[in-house]
Amino acid sequence: MQIGRQHNEILQLKRAGISTASPKTLLQRMQVKVEGLCAERNRPVRRKCPEGRSYTTGMPIKGTLANRRM
Repeated sequence: MQIGRQHNEILQLKRAGISTASPKTLLQRMQVKVEGLCAERNRPVRRKCPEGRSYTTGMPIKGTLANRRM
């Protein structure tokens, strides 16, 4: 939304005959940053196993490490 407004302001500057090179590069950097943040947000998150932690055999780990000591 803000990027769209910035783009419109750049167009107004262009119509007024003012150089738009610097604002265009700034807008491009903003777009790259937003796209990166969106990609990070949409990246799948590692899900926690609903049964809890388990050994490679599939047996559930019960209690804390201190409770499992012999």
